[in-house]
Amino acid sequence: LRVGDDVYSRLKEVNTWLAGRLECGEIIYGINTGFGKLCNVVIDPADRTKLQENLLLSHACATGAELSHNETRLLWFLKICELAKGYMVCSPELMSTLVWYMEKDAMPVVPTEGSLGASGDLAPLATAFLVLTGRGKVRVGEEKVDAGEFLLKEGRKPYSIKPGEALSLINGTQFSQTIAVYTLYEVWKLLYLGYLALAVSIKAAGASTGPFDEVGTSLHGHVYTKFSADVVRRILVRLGESGEREKRAVVQDPYSFRCMPQVYGACCESIVRASRDVEAEIRGISGNPLLIPEEDKVFLGGNFNGIYLALASDMVMNALKVIGRASERRLHHLLGGYYDLPVFLAGEPGLESGCMIVQYNAAEALASSELMGVCISGATSVVSGNQEDLNSHAPSGWFRCRRVCENMYRVIACEIICGIRAIKMRGGSVRGYSELERIYNLVPEGEVAWGPIIEGVKKILKGFNHGDLREFCRLVSSIYK
Repeated sequence: LRVGDDVYSRLKEVNTWLAGRLECGEIIYGINTGFGKLCNVVIDPADRTKLQENLLLSHACATGAELSHNETRLLWFLKICELAKGYMVCSPELMSTLVWYMEKDAMPVVPTEGSLGASGDLAPLATAFLVLTGRGKVRVGEEKVDAGEFLLKEGRKPYSIKPGEALSLINGTQFSQTIAVYTLYEVWKLLYLGYLALAVSIKAAGASTGPFDEVGTSLHGHVYTKFSADVVRRILVRLGESGEREKRAVVQDPYSFRCMPQVYGACCESIVRASRDVEAEIRGISGNPLLIPEEDKVFLGGNFNGIYLALASDMVMNALKVIGRASERRLHHLLGGYYDLPVFLAGEPGLESGCMIVQYNAAEALASSELMGVCISGATSVVSGNQEDLNSHAPSGWFRCRRVCENMYRVIACEIICGIRAIKMRGGSVRGYSELERIYNLVPEGEVAWGPIIEGVKKILKGFNHGDLREFCRLVSSIYK
């Protein structure tokens, strides 16, 4: 990681400009005042460094499970990128210290509970950047060590926080951004797996491919309807299925087959919109105060409020639930004795239950997800003596999406299991995807304890990294731009 000389020049310029304003006696929030409800308390110049140290200490109250090492690296990197724009209090010395930690790959241990996602992600970010002062713990390789001991071993002194710097470090949405980025990676994969599961079920049921016609879907007026139809047709070709089937007994299939270009298209567009909002948040500056020397202005506002991220998490949550609901409905049709398939895909219905309880597992995953379906952006908490009275809860929203992703992997695994079982019963096979071939070999024809099979298929799906997935993301990106 290298920070350019132009960045360091900008930081020096901003710090010189700020020092001049302070020398003139200007009161600037968080630099020579208290925080939150205590913003009207003016701090003596001799105590301004202590003010910043106290801020990191008192706000480092995150608890619970920890971010992974890679997640913490992203959080740290995002904060460096924000400070490098040169609109927040950050000395060249602080910037070089942050870069040094990344180069050493010594990342803080950051618990995940405690942020309201509105004054910045205060609790986790304070916990993260407290290590600069030699407090807290850092993860070096597989080992967690005291930050002070790590610095001593490296022959380096704890960083001395300058006035305003602690506020710049914790007043931002980098924690929420990090959770959103890692969750969206799983969401995009799940969307593609939803298309894949649909194609497997179409092949298994012998359902119509007519609703995926290029001309017909383009008339809908929504770009992602046609896009979704194109994706499914492409997958069907790879699976060896192309063209409309003749002499079908069913005139029209159920909505969970027939309406999927529209349904998955809407889900795709919702996820695109959410991804745009996350990207905009990352590209922007989410601190307070913001220093704008060009305008000779200090901006005091609310860029730290993560409401865009919270609303984005609600969009993603709804899209995930729709993807899962459609998957479970197709699973139902494969098990219901339709499409010339035996009830529950049992070899001897009655004597055998086949995949009956596989649907139970999928249904439980959906029910569990519904319990987490509250609109997080519509909830709020009033804190800091009523000063901070409208909080976004963006981190909670994205952690909820992450838990729902786990459930949706399970639902889609159940659909693919039943689809492949049906294909086997018809004497068919799957090709074109090594992951599906592995699942084909996992799914038996007789009675079996399905729990380990579901777990095995879920593991295969979570590791899915087929070239088609990368091409899918490229195509989405081309429309997105």
